Amino acid sequence: MRSDWLFIAAAISSAFPLAPQTVLAEDQQRLPAHDILVPAADYPALAMRMRHEGRVRYRGEYGQDGLLASCTINESSGYPELDTQACKLLKRRSHAQPQSPGFQDGSTLFRLSN
Repeated sequence: MRSDWLFIAAAISSAFPLAPQTVLAEDQQRLPAHDILVPAADYPALAMRMRHEGRVRYRGEYGQDGLLASCTINESSGYPELDTQACKLLKRRSHAQPQSPGFQDGSTLFRLSN
């Protein structure tokens, strides 16, 4: 009976993914310029379940209004859901904090806690 419970507990723990890493100010400061560490609320659900991690490098083009006009993936994370989310986050950020018109390169880091 005891071994049945251990098996069930192991199966349950492996069925649930690790939580996205909590972003601390000092974590963000250690990253390269324009590298954004994704908070838990913005981590794609599928990527979390599949335990996908990676860095997405992109180029954002900003219009005269300071809003994101286009987002081009320069280097994929290898996971389409992370690449798509990186551009969505960039667009959301430009609405909250408009940028200077033109191009800006950056990257978004998707990382799960251990």
